Formats: sequence, C-alpha cells, structure tokens
Amino acid sequence: LVEINEGDIYFTDNENRNGKSEREKEAAKKIFSTLPDDLNEEFLLLWNEFEARETKEAKLAQALDKIQAVVQGLLEKGKSWKEWKTSHQNIYDYKKEYIDSDEATKKLAARLYEEVKKIKL
Repeated sequence: LVEINEGDIYFTDNENRNGKSEREKEAAKKIFSTLPDDLNEEFLLLWNEFEARETKEAKLAQALDKIQAVVQGLLEKGKSWKEWKTSHQNIYDYKKEYIDSDEATKKLAARLYEEVKKIKL
C-alpha cells in the first residue's frame, strides 16, 4: 500500500533498501492521515502489525504479499527478474522466510517455484 507514495523497491536493489522502513512508515502516516481520525488510528495499528509480523494474520498477509510478487513475475514471464539479473535461487531465498511461516502458503509457493524454474533467467 505504501508503495503508492514511496514507490516499490526491487528486492535485490540493496542500494535503495537503506532507510526503506522509515520511508514506508512516513508514507503510511501520510496515506492514513487522509482518513477520519478513528480509521487513521486503526489503519496505522494494522499497518504496524503487518510490518512487525508477530501475529498469525500478519505473517499470512506478508506471505501473500510475497507470493503475489512471484505471481506477478510469472505473469510477465520473468521480465523484471531478467532486467535485474535475478537468479532462481535469489527469488526462492528472498521470499522463503516469509512464505514458510504457513503450511498452505509454503505449498502454494512450492508449486509457483516449479513454474519459476521453467523461465530462463
């Protein structure tokens, strides 16, 4: 959501990852400040929960966020992965810590990675 204001940073773009959390927090505050006060507060709490990945719901939301990125890469036939010179292993390793927190997302990701391997990078 915060990418609306902050822009998306490619997962292997280490140079632009510095300060990402702080920039995203500020973007969340800016976006949610346009809501009525009660919703602003609620959405900020939910955003912080999502970022902390401490609850089962937040872990699932984070896993689905990472899975959608893999699906997006598959739909574009690996175009971004090729542009960023990303290897199959990079894709698998980066997403693994998020996706492995739930058995269902782990199984879904395993099926998606089979498709990822079919793309020549």
